[in-house]
Amino acid sequence: MTNHNSSPPDSELLKLQTDFTQHLRNPDLHHLPDGLDPRRMGIYSSLLIINISALASEFFPIVDAITSSEDWDWMIREFFINYRAEAPYFPKLAAEFLQFLIG
Repeated sequence: MTNHNSSPPDSELLKLQTDFTQHLRNPDLHHLPDGLDPRRMGIYSSLLIINISALASEFFPIVDAITSSEDWDWMIREFFINYRAEAPYFPKLAAEFLQFLIG
C-alpha cells in the first residue's frame, strides 16, 4: 500500500524544512527561508536555545556553575549548531550533551 501523505525527497516541503532547521541551528550562516517572519523565527530560535540551556543546566549543574555565562552560552550554541544527536528525545539530551562535551 502506498502512503500518499509522504513527500518525495526533492519536494518543496523538504526544502522548506531543511532551510528552516538550518536557519534555526545557525542563522549567521543560513538565510531565513522565504515567507517566514524574522521576528517570529527569532523568538522560536531563542526559545529552543533557552530550553536546551535550561535542560543542560539541570543535567550538569556543576559544569554550569563553574563555567562563565559567556562560555556556557557558547557551549550550548555550539552543541545546537554542530552536534547531531542520535536520539530525538529530550530525556536523552543529557547523554547527547555529555557525548558533545567529551567529544
